Amino acid sequence: MKKYFLIVMLLFNYLLSAQTTATNFTAKDCNGISHTLFNELDSGKVIIMVWVMPCANCINTGATASSVYKTYATSNPGKVRLYICD
Repeated sequence: MKKYFLIVMLLFNYLLSAQTTATNFTAKDCNGISHTLFNELDSGKVIIMVWVMPCANCINTGATASSVYKTYATSNPGKVRLYICD
């Protein structure tokens, strides 16, 4: 099992390093407002993205991303956005 896990992790690391440009997307937030990633970035916004699943293991990741967001948003008011993807 550890062997397969290692292979998956190596493949994952390769795929992450191979991607150099973000993929553009448009999505609506909880208020129904549409956001396009490249438009947000072009307007000077800093986007912090976290991918979580509805499970206990993702709580720490989401909390860490939220903490990073709060730190940067305090020193850069109005420029930082936190995107949470499920």
